[in-house]
Amino acid sequence: MPQVVDAEVATNQPVVFRWPTVESARLYRLEISDLQSQSILSAVLQSDVRTYRAPSWLRDHVGGKTLQWQVIAVGADGKVLNETPRLLLRFTK
Repeated sequence: MPQVVDAEVATNQPVVFRWPTVESARLYRLEISDLQSQSILSAVLQSDVRTYRAPSWLRDHVGGKTLQWQVIAVGADGKVLNETPRLLLRFTK
């Protein structure tokens, strides 16, 4: 079965991740990995942040690989409140 890619980003475009607000979230954790779940990048962001612009090295680091990413909302007690589904991202020329 072919992969359904959720987003494709041209090589000359910035990579910006966005997610919805989760009530009572104390922080958000963005996790980016390859399809074998090997971590590529993770970021911890304050609760008032809803976007993250990936560093410029991300595209060069992964080459033509398809990535998966998700955002996890964490409450004040450190417990997971919600998490997005894993979405797929691929860079195009």
